[in-house]
Amino acid sequence: MSPLPALAAALGLDLLTPAAVCDPDRAAWTAPDPAPVAALSTLVDRQLRPDLTADDFGRHHARFDGEWWLGSFAMAAAGFSAAQRVDPDPAHGARAARALDRMLDPAVRAFDTAAWGTDMLDDLDRDDHDHAVLGYVGVAMGAARRVDRDAVDPALHDAVVAALSRRLADQPPGHLLQTYPGEAYPVDNAAVAAAIALHAEATRQPEPPWFRPWLAGWASRWIDPATGLVYQSAHPATGRPTDHPRGSGTALSAWFLSHADPGLAARLGAATRDTLGVRLLDHAAVREYPPGIEGRGDIDSGPLVMGLSVSASGFALGAARAAGDPAWQANLLDTACLFAAPDHRPDGGGAMTGGVLGNAILLAMLTGPTPADPPAAPPPATAPE
Repeated sequence: MSPLPALAAALGLDLLTPAAVCDPDRAAWTAPDPAPVAALSTLVDRQLRPDLTADDFGRHHARFDGEWWLGSFAMAAAGFSAAQRVDPDPAHGARAARALDRMLDPAVRAFDTAAWGTDMLDDLDRDDHDHAVLGYVGVAMGAARRVDRDAVDPALHDAVVAALSRRLADQPPGHLLQTYPGEAYPVDNAAVAAAIALHAEATRQPEPPWFRPWLAGWASRWIDPATGLVYQSAHPATGRPTDHPRGSGTALSAWFLSHADPGLAARLGAATRDTLGVRLLDHAAVREYPPGIEGRGDIDSGPLVMGLSVSASGFALGAARAAGDPAWQANLLDTACLFAAPDHRPDGGGAMTGGVLGNAILLAMLTGPTPADPPAAPPPATAPE
C-alpha cells in the first residue's frame, strides 16, 4: 500500500479533530489566523513524545505501523514549517527540526528497509532500488529548508533529491518510481514531484529540465480522463493502472502538487470536490470511489460509511485549499468537528478519539498552499548556493 494514503487510515480509525481546530471560528483557518495554527502546532509537538514508536500505532503490522510512524514525523515537519510561514514564532522551526531529526532515525524507516533489503539513505548513490518513500522525506526536508536553512542537513537534503531526480531523469514522462518492489503508486510520485520542486525553491536553483515534461506525463497517464481523479495504483512493468481512480490518492496528490504545480493541484482539488464531494447543509465529506464504482475500501481509504471515506475527507482539507475553495474547506472541517470528541481539560486541547498522526495530517492539510499565496521567488540564473 502507498504510505501516506495508508497512513490516512489512522484518520479513519481515530477520527481526530482537536479543540484547537474546532473551538475557534473555522474561517480563521482560511485567513489564516496564527492563533489556531499555533495551538495545533503546539499539540502536535506535544504528541510527538520522545518514546513514540511504531508499536504505538497499534495495527500490529510492521509495514503499516512503520509507515504511520514515519508519516507522523514527515507530515508534522511539513506542517510545522508551514505554520512558521503564518506565525513567525521560532518555536515552529525548532519543532520542525526535531521532527526531521527523529524521522531520519534508521528505526523509523525500517519498514522500507525490510521491503528493499537495504536502507533508503544508504542507497542514494545507486539506482537499482527506487525507494519512492524518499519523496515523503524530501517533502518534509524541503518544506523546512525553504523556511529555515538551519533546520536540515543541506548535504543530505541535496543527496535525497539528487537520487530521486537521477532515477527519473532518463525515464519516459510520467514514469513511476516503485514504492516497494513490484508496487507503484501515482500519489507517491506526486510526493516525489513535490520534493523536487520544494528543493528548487528552498535552494533557489532551477528545476531539472526534464521535470516539467515528466510532470505533464504524470498528469496525462495517471489522471482518469472520465472523472479527473488519480488512479490509486499501477503495475510498474506494464505502466497500467491496477486500481480505480479514488478519493484518498487524489486529494493527497492535490496537496503534494500544490507545492509543485498549483494549476494541476487546483484541478485535482476541484475534481475531488465535484466528483466525490457530498454536502448536507453546512457539512461535507468525500466518497472514496467515483459514481458507478462500488468498493469495499482498504488500508488506504480507512473504513467506508455509505461510501464516504474519512481518509479522503481529511486529505480533502488540503485539496480544498489547493482548489482555492475556503467554503468547501469550512464544510469539511464542520463535519470533522461534528464527529470529534474534543478534550477540553486544561492540559488537553486534543480529541478523546485522536492520535498524533491525524493531528500531524490536519496541521499539514490546514496550512497547505492556496492559489492566493504569493509565488515563490524566481531562482537565479547562476550557480546554486
